Amino acid sequence: MLGDTLLMLPFFKALPIAFPNAKITYAVTSAKFVSGSLHELLSPYLHHITETPTGEFDIIIDTESTGAPKALFRKLALVRALRLIPHKIFISAIFRWIFSDRKPAGFMKKPEHLLERHMRLLEAATGRLIKPIYGV
Repeated sequence: MLGDTLLMLPFFKALPIAFPNAKITYAVTSAKFVSGSLHELLSPYLHHITETPTGEFDIIIDTESTGAPKALFRKLALVRALRLIPHKIFISAIFRWIFSDRKPAGFMKKPEHLLERHMRLLEAATGRLIKPIYGV
């Protein structure tokens, strides 16, 4: 999980560019994954990191369901839980985007790399290609 979060750093850096006026909340399954130096690394791009998101959200982007189809029932349970949070738009790549309110162009072709899969989530959410931001 920690390694995946580090690999997603260019995705996190692209969020404020994709949504310049948004207050971005990152919901995690365990706060231990965003403590210490990792929290410091992500905090410039996120307004809030929490295990229990509250309130209503404009867009919920499911970043957990972009991987291989292992732990299928856990992923379905996660999607169900996320959809219960009040929101306007839900983005998820699970099952070839079947639960997603929006889909990226060419959504049937699954990108090979984790970062590419996450950038496709931003494309679906914004309707345009967003380039990952590399560097520290």
